[in-house]
Amino acid sequence: GIVRARASGSDTVLAPAEIAQLVALAREAPQRFPLLRGDDGTPRPADVEFGFRDGKLTLLQIRPFNESRSAQSSEVLHRLDARTASEGARKVSVDALPRETP
Repeated sequence: GIVRARASGSDTVLAPAEIAQLVALAREAPQRFPLLRGDDGTPRPADVEFGFRDGKLTLLQIRPFNESRSAQSSEVLHRLDARTASEGARKVSVDALPRETP
């Protein structure tokens, strides 16, 4: 069913404890789920669906990310990627919590 609920009014979507749970999941996932490692043992990208209830992380679904041949040849997707490619690559560490913005 559907329930209407008021927004929290918080400036953030996730609490620090929830962020810590996500960081822990990202670190543990390749060991807990063997399909998230390539043949050479390196971690593979994954499609992860999760939710929080009462501050507790629940994993809804996790599976290796597979690229689609039709997506690779999609002109629309290439144009979308071109915008971000021109901005340069940026690595995000799963070993650190995100910095707070003022």
